[in-house]
Amino acid sequence: MTDTSLRTRKKEATRLQLMNVALRLFEEQGFDETTVEAIAGAAGVAPRTFFRYFPTKVDVLFADHPEEVELIRGALADRSAGESVIEALRRAMLEGIEKAAADPSRFLTRSQLVASVPAAHSHSRYLDSKFEDVIAEAVASDHGTDAATDLRARVIARVSWGAACAARDIWVTSGAKREPRALVNEAFDLLDLAISRG
Repeated sequence: MTDTSLRTRKKEATRLQLMNVALRLFEEQGFDETTVEAIAGAAGVAPRTFFRYFPTKVDVLFADHPEEVELIRGALADRSAGESVIEALRRAMLEGIEKAAADPSRFLTRSQLVASVPAAHSHSRYLDSKFEDVIAEAVASDHGTDAATDLRARVIARVSWGAACAARDIWVTSGAKREPRALVNEAFDLLDLAISRG
């Protein structure tokens, strides 16, 4: 393993450690009542280290966002011949929700904070737009168009990511009791049905 890859792994481990500690403290103490200093102290780092990774306290909630975006980007880039963007997105969402279901407490705590903390809700919606951008870019690439101006690409991105979010939201509302793979598959089956009727 090279020094560069080792440093990258250490940085990623620190990011995730800070997120996990923050989520635990937010659940125990409340979001507003938990300071950056408290998060850093519980994680065994200095506050300045926290700010090297996250510009604000809200950002620590979404430390795994880059990894999730790359999961989607990779699934769309590595499609087999004949696999549509929506089919590849379904596959990626099934993989992603399996990871969430393996340790649902972190996901549920974050979802509760997104629902109750305006700044977290706003940031979550902003990050959703990043997923939509990745999907739109894949659709546009298939058709040789520009994702910024291709209405079809933007519509497909919006509705397909909406289907993924709907499955996630129902799973969260159930307290992670409903079977997540079944929810994802049902959401994408409904999307396929709506598209085929159109």
